[in-house]
Amino acid sequence: MRFIHSTIACLLMLTGGAIVRAADSVPADAELPTPPMRGLAVNSGFGNNPEAAVSLMKRMGVSVVRWLPAEWAGIEKEKGKYVIPESGQRTYDLLRKANIQVILLLFRRNTLYAESKGMDADAYAKYAGFMAKTFTPPTVAAYELWNEPCNFDFPQYVGQREVWLAKYCEMARKAASAIREVDPKTPILQTLEVQFWFDALRDHPADFAQIDGTVCHPYPTGINPAERSPWAPPVTDTERSMVGYLKSHAVAFPKKHLGRELSVWATECGGFDKGSEEQKAAYQVRGLIQGVAAGAKAWCVWPFIVEGSAGLVWNRGGKLEPTPSYYALQRTARFMGPDWQAVPDVQCRLDLVPEPDVAVGQSRVKGPQVYWFRVGKEWVTFVWNAGKYVADMPPADGTLTWLNSPTVAKVEAQDVVTGKKVPVTMTYTSGLVTLSGVPVGSNPVAIRWTPAN
Repeated sequence: MRFIHSTIACLLMLTGGAIVRAADSVPADAELPTPPMRGLAVNSGFGNNPEAAVSLMKRMGVSVVRWLPAEWAGIEKEKGKYVIPESGQRTYDLLRKANIQVILLLFRRNTLYAESKGMDADAYAKYAGFMAKTFTPPTVAAYELWNEPCNFDFPQYVGQREVWLAKYCEMARKAASAIREVDPKTPILQTLEVQFWFDALRDHPADFAQIDGTVCHPYPTGINPAERSPWAPPVTDTERSMVGYLKSHAVAFPKKHLGRELSVWATECGGFDKGSEEQKAAYQVRGLIQGVAAGAKAWCVWPFIVEGSAGLVWNRGGKLEPTPSYYALQRTARFMGPDWQAVPDVQCRLDLVPEPDVAVGQSRVKGPQVYWFRVGKEWVTFVWNAGKYVADMPPADGTLTWLNSPTVAKVEAQDVVTGKKVPVTMTYTSGLVTLSGVPVGSNPVAIRWTPAN
């Protein structure tokens, strides 16, 4: 439910008066310290006050922002002359000072090059090289070559499918080469998806010799839950899972045609615009946890500032107010931080009352999900029931047994959507640690285990 303002609400003012929130809408844990979570990212969106927006990003635990200072045509207005707009430099400086990295998006056609309808490969490479000299690591986490070429500019201005695919591959190859001349290490990402990507790998593998990663935009679309992809095999697996979508793009097809895997970067995801605010928040966390556990280097939620009914921060008359999704991701970042490692092979058992229709571990898109992470000396577990969000039924009562566990001194659990602490009970039986009272429903529950030593 959207936050309700009352005439008697006390207002909290932050960052030059740009962030205004009603006291009765701010969760009790909103001001707790939040470390940056590796992999938690957003698409840039600054409204009329970049300082306020960046402050909110940092307080949410964002570690990376997908960003561009302006489109190509806004930087190269005369052939061979590149000027970064003041507004773009300003947001970059704010992100850098906040220790937030950027995925530098190099996009889109420049009509100075009329003979190629704005799609000159050599000119694009020179622009990419300039950008790599101007914006550098460690602030730059990766270079992203275009945005959704199957939707933007290539089909409209280059030609038929085979023609524009070849053109994109040429532009990616030349841009990657130009970037590598000035930056030998930072990942370079190509941005074709689904069958376009698979066909390009098959027909133009040499053009991806200097490409390190592939971009996915794994929107579930419509009312689908976070775990579901709208695509069918071979784009994803037989379950049409989001994890299968990531794996096909970064592992299966690159290994087949390039002989190697690529890293995967979800530079647009989320976009949940249906259902209650609590449902959207649950889906955001569920997508994030599945995505990073599956290897996504960045999980860039789109949009940051609400567009329509989707997003993380409302912009109400220039005043920025976090949504429930924002707070859910913030709580998740507190559990994860920057130094987590996914541990897929933890031996555990989850018993549920009532018993689920789908056994634990049998599906990525429905039924109980359990994800384990090592966070420094501690362990963190996320548990939920995948599939359509259910608000009118109580969650199943779960008992989580950790086999071959260390000696655990303390355990705490929280519903990261509502912020409520979960009163679980830990016992030791025959050398096994058992946690009872774990609610397994549509809202993800995070569990932190603190070993004795």
